[in-house]
Amino acid sequence: MYLLSLFGSLLRARTHCVALTVVLAALMTALTPGCKSVSLDQPIESRTWWLDNLAMQPVIPSDNPKNNAQITFDQASVKGWSGCSLIRGTYSRAENQLRISSLATTQAACASKGRSTLERNFLAALHATAQYHIYGTELELVDASGHTLATLTSAPLH
Repeated sequence: MYLLSLFGSLLRARTHCVALTVVLAALMTALTPGCKSVSLDQPIESRTWWLDNLAMQPVIPSDNPKNNAQITFDQASVKGWSGCSLIRGTYSRAENQLRISSLATTQAACASKGRSTLERNFLAALHATAQYHIYGTELELVDASGHTLATLTSAPLH
């Protein structure tokens, strides 16, 4: 009831347009709890991003966390682990555009066919990335057509 009273007061006072916008935004957020908020230029650097989903399929984590696919962006370089091999490359980003290029791996043998498939698909997703979106601690890699390639979760570096 208090919010309705506040809302009515704000409508009557034209000088409070900014306050009305804030109240409406808060109401919309409260009424849409399942929606994600998007950051168009939140930095992706100085974090480790752990692979959670690849081609809309959950990635089953390894018993040893060091074997899980992950990447870290730092200055203009990207490095990480494909699930089988070390990854190194370069990247550039502006707003929500992201290009990952010059990827090289150590080409170590994978322990299983499943890990080999994961590595190949993860590297293909990194190559095809054209955009990114951040939702809290989630990084979504997107291709030029707007299709989600992979979803990763961050853990701040210590």
